[in-house]
Amino acid sequence: MVLEVGRLRKVFALALGVLALSGTGLAAVPPATLSVEIVAGSVTGLVGVVLAGRLGGAFVEAMDLTELRTPIVVGFMTCGVTAGASLGVIGAGNLFGVTGNTPGCVLGALVGGLVGLFTEPLLYSLGPFELEDPFVEAMGMAAIALAPAIGATVGFNWGTSDP
Repeated sequence: MVLEVGRLRKVFALALGVLALSGTGLAAVPPATLSVEIVAGSVTGLVGVVLAGRLGGAFVEAMDLTELRTPIVVGFMTCGVTAGASLGVIGAGNLFGVTGNTPGCVLGALVGGLVGLFTEPLLYSLGPFELEDPFVEAMGMAAIALAPAIGATVGFNWGTSDP
């Protein structure tokens, strides 16, 4: 695998810029609280994906929409990861006494879910990766699992004061 250094540097610079900008709004929240929120959001987000995927599959079968199976199931799964990650982050935040921004949490989880969905295709388009490259596949799977929880955590804690 040959990496094009210029493109890879741009991707890392963009990612670091987003993280630095996001971190400025989270300075008052202890790192342990943020970590627990991200883990809780990841776990409940994955549960939400599984449940919503099963529900979407049942909906497709019940309505006899087999030709539209993929977009319907992906839509259900996006809703599931958004709801799951949001509920996990809100629950973990409440356990630590953080009164957060619920609409920001849901919006952050939705944006994170969309980022997670498009990470793998974006990496394939930016770099000279071969199809089914293990690195890109691993990054895509990690983004699908973590991006909604990170987005929900940032949205929930944005601008909150120290608990």
